[in-house]
Amino acid sequence: MSDSTKVGNAGEHLVMAELLYRKFHAFRADRANPAFDISVYKLGQHSLLRVKTTTAQNVQWTAKQDGTDFGTVFLEMTERDFVALVDLRNGVRGAIIYIIPAKVLNEELKLCYDHWHKYSRRNGMPRKRTQHRAFCLDGKEKETDIGYGYAEWFTEQGFRDAWGQL
Repeated sequence: MSDSTKVGNAGEHLVMAELLYRKFHAFRADRANPAFDISVYKLGQHSLLRVKTTTAQNVQWTAKQDGTDFGTVFLEMTERDFVALVDLRNGVRGAIIYIIPAKVLNEELKLCYDHWHKYSRRNGMPRKRTQHRAFCLDGKEKETDIGYGYAEWFTEQGFRDAWGQL
């Protein structure tokens, strides 16, 4: 088992523990499920969670081809789909968890990706379109890269510890 798999598992278990502590009914999906990691239910509301765990400021996804220029990061997305972004840079006891609607996060990833591709590489050639999608939790935006400072933005938007959305 790779270190990144162990970190991902730690994030999923941390989210499960928090959900159970908050009296949610929470069920982990099968390991091979490509669409979500945890199904939650409380007070008549059902939601699906995708857990993304990081130990670095840079958070990355791989988009799947769907016939569009951007592709798709999150499969089978609905209004009740969320991403639990687990920031483990300060360890498990210092973890910060953001609960972000998947559609909001997908749009932010698209904005960062589209903005990045408006600019040429240093040699003047256009940037290559790839399946890589990313943003940074810390730092300041640059003219050519707006994908910085998301920890602050998520907090300002009320997504930090936003378990009530579920």
